[in-house]
Amino acid sequence: MGIVKLAKLIEEEAPDAVRLVTLQDYHDRVVALDASVAIYQFRTAMPQMINHHGQNISSLQGLFFRTLHLLEKGLKPLFVFEGKPPKLKQLVLAKRAALSGPRRGTAGSDVPASPPRRDSETLLTLLGVPYIQAPAEAEATCAALVKSGHAWCVATEDMDALPFGAVRLLRHLGVRKR
Repeated sequence: MGIVKLAKLIEEEAPDAVRLVTLQDYHDRVVALDASVAIYQFRTAMPQMINHHGQNISSLQGLFFRTLHLLEKGLKPLFVFEGKPPKLKQLVLAKRAALSGPRRGTAGSDVPASPPRRDSETLLTLLGVPYIQAPAEAEATCAALVKSGHAWCVATEDMDALPFGAVRLLRHLGVRKR
């Protein structure tokens, strides 16, 4: 849900807090990732990746290639899946769902969605990549992992990890050569 224009505020008010790095700078480091954000990104970026069973597998393909890319660069991904949202967020999510109507797959798609979380967990298990279930907000858990020293940074496009206390945030994490 986030704080509106937080990235812009940081860029304007604390420009030295942001620096350009390469993935090699994170070699041998544990990087905590909000799995829900990644799954959503892949389902919207590649909405029509359909397998021979008629299931939308966009999130699996994206997760597979992103994870391989991180492993190839020497990073140690740790995916964090959302837990139960706090009551206040549940109200906001319910309002959003009412406004957007029922969902079947991706926007503009008539293809039923495969169970992306279960499939993602299976894929990560097969790749030997760890994942955990957050008690509530995945971003809060990612931030706690960084604060406790169990992860080096949070990798996400969502800035929510900062208000939760993350001291290092890795953004613009794609398969492009960065």
